[in-house]
Amino acid sequence: MKHLYLLLSLFCVSIVLCQETSGYYVSTNGKRVEGYFKETNYAWFDELKFKSQDSKEFTHLNFDDVAEYGADGRKFIKETVQIDKSGGTNVGFPANSKDPVFEKKAVFLEVLIDSYASLYVNLEGANKRFFYKVKSNAKPIKQLVYKQYYVSGTTVGANNMFRQQLSIDVLCPNTSASKFENISYSQSALEKAFAEFNQCNGFDVKVAEPESDNPTTISYGVIAGVGIASTYGEVPSGFSVVANGMAYFVGGEAIVKVRYSRFSLFGKLLLQKFDGKGNNQRYLVPNTEKNSLSVDITEVNVNLGARCTFPVAEKERFFLEASMQFATPVSNTMTATFTQYTGSTLNGSSTYVLKPKSNIWLNLGAGAWITKKIALGVYYTPRRSLFVANDFRSTTVVGGLKYILK
Repeated sequence: MKHLYLLLSLFCVSIVLCQETSGYYVSTNGKRVEGYFKETNYAWFDELKFKSQDSKEFTHLNFDDVAEYGADGRKFIKETVQIDKSGGTNVGFPANSKDPVFEKKAVFLEVLIDSYASLYVNLEGANKRFFYKVKSNAKPIKQLVYKQYYVSGTTVGANNMFRQQLSIDVLCPNTSASKFENISYSQSALEKAFAEFNQCNGFDVKVAEPESDNPTTISYGVIAGVGIASTYGEVPSGFSVVANGMAYFVGGEAIVKVRYSRFSLFGKLLLQKFDGKGNNQRYLVPNTEKNSLSVDITEVNVNLGARCTFPVAEKERFFLEASMQFATPVSNTMTATFTQYTGSTLNGSSTYVLKPKSNIWLNLGAGAWITKKIALGVYYTPRRSLFVANDFRSTTVVGGLKYILK
């Protein structure tokens, strides 16, 4: 039981750590400070809370003191730009006029593409504005202009000036200007256009992963595993027997992830089988007590729990998870035989054919994402009770492979 308490304590610590992300900021005098950010949407500077590696407390950063910061693989730089403040960028909230109204302002821009032609984004409330810069000209960073506006009454039009800007500054040689006639004002479409322009000019490009507009994302996958099982039984006299064998499972998983959080909720539906055989004996002069245990159980498990991921590098993430496991036996054979001899003379023998009950217990897991779709994990169910009237408990340790379908 003490091992179970230790594991639970470690998981509670991981919950605290899951609310922190390693990051840094660069002050306006050029000093780089390493530390941790509270989990949030890092594009919202006013909500950022940071603590350095030498500090115990999180504090808000001062806008005037920070020139750059980064967290969770994202980088933000402070630039003074001409930004359209007339509204209409947020779809569904048209402005009253077609033309942009620029205002000179210092803002933080997230770097989406850093290359010959760079792409940035600024998030202010629900307004998502894109900016760009091409190194071949001396122009400063400029906003790609898009806005919806009221033409008359409830009729809504769109100012798509950004398409003209792309045709002038981000068009590959020998390419028709009509290429951008229908391009959308979205991160994925703009990143593709800038990536193609950089590549046709001979520059490598690294594209940031576009964010979903949904507050939550749902994914599902398949999971299978194999490992070891150990079933412990105790007879009324206090003598125990252990049956060791194999454990197998196969099934599916659904995952619900909240944006800007490293927490996710999951549900698993698994078909699990475990078996084992064991023999023990002890000498009670002049008697010898011999016991055997044979186990072969198949059950349907439903696991409901939470998972926390920990970024180690941009392409590697470890995870810890805990869930409640609801197990229902569907096929089982469990036989326990207890015998007593005096010398070679059998004094008595008792054989029990036991049927496991439905049970609820804790399941803990840890592992790593090998790719965006493939993960390896180890899952541990400690000493769960299999029966009501008899002290028989099963422990499984199973290694699993997970593949995300969507």
